[in-house]
Formats: sequence, structure tokens, C-alpha cells
Amino acid sequence: MVQAFLLAFPMAAVWMIFSRQITLQSFFVGFVFGFITIFFLRRSDALHDSTFIRPQTFLSQLIGLVSYVARLLFDIYVSGFDVARRVVSKDIKSAINPSFVRIPISDPSHNSLISALSAHSITITPGTLVVEFEKEGEYEAYMLVHVLDTRLYEGDTLEKEQIERVKKINTILGSESR
Repeated sequence: MVQAFLLAFPMAAVWMIFSRQITLQSFFVGFVFGFITIFFLRRSDALHDSTFIRPQTFLSQLIGLVSYVARLLFDIYVSGFDVARRVVSKDIKSAINPSFVRIPISDPSHNSLISALSAHSITITPGTLVVEFEKEGEYEAYMLVHVLDTRLYEGDTLEKEQIERVKKINTILGSESR
């Protein structure tokens, strides 16, 4: 309950920014919706016990969140520019080489929230789209990702990016230090 109360403050601030109304009423609406959302997510076990904001790790979680969002915004900008450049090129057939790439989720905790957040980051980046999750055995899970140009992702580029993404998400959720 206390965590839902504390997490509702940043959600209220984000609400004010997205609604473009920096008022006390807007803050209150964002706070109430944030509190209710977090409260019910916690009660429904959508967020697991490993997802806590603890005073000992708050600073590292905050730094992880800022670096994750900054990296995500950078990737969205660069990918958007790259996709636009390819679409307006004279020879679009040679500018794109679409295909599916299978990458491991790389989360040892097998937390569905981490997998979903990771898939979301991939999907909102222009030129990539997570199409499906595949499970092999008890411990291995993969994402099937559609990419606009497979030449950009030769080797293990996507796997390395996924490992870094999962590390940052674990840091933000506070589950890395457990």
C-alpha cells in the first residue's frame, strides 16, 4: 500500500506532462489513477515480489530508469530516421531486406513483466516488431522479431542489446540486487 502511494507520485507527474496541464487538479487525477493502477497490479500478482522500490536501491533504480528511457528515446529517434531514409530512397528494394530474427529473452528469472517490457521496447522502435514469444523446454524462451533490414542485425547484435535491456529493466525493478 505504501509502495503504491509512493509510486503514484511519479505517475502523477508523468500524467501532467502528457496531458499538458500542469495544475493541481491534473496532478490529483494522475495520482488517483496511478495509485489505483499500482494497487490492483500488486494485488493481482502482475508485479512479482521481486519488484520493489527499496530505500537501499532507490538511487540505482532511478539512475537505471533515466538511462533506460534515454537509450530508448535515442534508439527510437535513430531508427525512425533510418526507416524514413530507407522509405524515401530511390531504390527501396535494395534499401530493405525484411526478415524474422529469433533472439533469446535472456532473463534468468523468467519474469513475464520483464519479457513484456523488453518486447515493448523492441516494438516501439521503428523497423522492428516482436511478433511472437516461443518457449523451448523449461528454461529457454525466445522472441520472434521482424526486422526491416537483417543486414543491420548480423551476428549477435540483437542478443547483446537484449542482454543489456534485461539488465537495465532488472535494475529498474530492483530485482538485480536480490
